[in-house]
Amino acid sequence: MLPEFPVAHDAIQTAWNETFFKALGFSDPFIAELGVRVQKEGTRAFIGDSEIEYRRASVQHQWKPVVGEGLPLNEFFALADKLGREMARQQAEHCFEILSTPGPHNAVLERSDKPLSFDDFISKMEGMEIDFDSAGMPKWPTWFLAPDAFIDLQFNREAWHLTENRKELLAQLVARKRKEFDEREDRRRLVD
Repeated sequence: MLPEFPVAHDAIQTAWNETFFKALGFSDPFIAELGVRVQKEGTRAFIGDSEIEYRRASVQHQWKPVVGEGLPLNEFFALADKLGREMARQQAEHCFEILSTPGPHNAVLERSDKPLSFDDFISKMEGMEIDFDSAGMPKWPTWFLAPDAFIDLQFNREAWHLTENRKELLAQLVARKRKEFDEREDRRRLVD
């Protein structure tokens, strides 16, 4: 019978889990933006304050040990990284399915032949809830663009230049969103 090394086993398990969760949390840019809540029981899932359809994500790997052969250390930890990335991909895929339905915290911009414009940005922000930090600065949502749309945006930077008219439109939008935010916070405080 082979000896057991519980301290070494626990250290290896901890290192493997750290590699897995690091890949899970940072390999996908969308998932890296989301706060992580470990769910140990129940089937309730949320994005922001909105409850969404719960879908379990899982990854697995099967390895058949061979007597007298082991798994090199770099392959052992590469497996944790690979499984973490796969889990992040599954979670991002599910989140994008949920977010494809417009709501107060997300919007979908339909693709068109023309590049994304400043007016498109303002019109989408009108329908969303914008929160503000303690200094009164808006917490703008993150935009996720298809690679070709991002390239178009990079080539058309001049179309996004803030003219006096656009600065005024943006200031008006921020003022309206600040008023809406204050009203939401007042209602929330009444309930708390």
